[in-house]
Amino acid sequence: MPSMPAIWICPRRRLVWRRGPRPRIVQPLVWLLSIEDQLQVLDWVHQQQAASTASTHPVLHRIDPTRCFAVAGHSMGGRSSLESAAVAVAHRIGAAIGIHPDPEISAANRVGAPFLLLTGTADHVEPTGSARADFDALTALPASQRAFASFVN
Repeated sequence: MPSMPAIWICPRRRLVWRRGPRPRIVQPLVWLLSIEDQLQVLDWVHQQQAASTASTHPVLHRIDPTRCFAVAGHSMGGRSSLESAAVAVAHRIGAAIGIHPDPEISAANRVGAPFLLLTGTADHVEPTGSARADFDALTALPASQRAFASFVN
């Protein structure tokens, strides 16, 4: 298998609401921002390349503008990857990875990019079986473009 260089571009955002004695994350807000963050990062890379500023950027000059991008995320980021892959063509997403994704069956039947879904028995946050339900709902993809792995700890 040939080696494929990867450049990870991650948005930086602190999404914690402080009400009461312990910090709380408000899930719907975080989830929406996470999807928005993934797509905004891709749009920003496209804009930099279109403006020819990528050639002077310390990292962006290494990105081949003729190739597709991949999105990946864990938990809410995994759910965001499902949502982002549903608009794959518009953002040149060629692959997506969800690691222990939040349940998101509604987007799964619209995914338009090859998708890898990873989970495991040590995940005590997401409901048991929810990752498999997400995978089973990937009906828009042929079997050759989707994969599921559940690791037993």
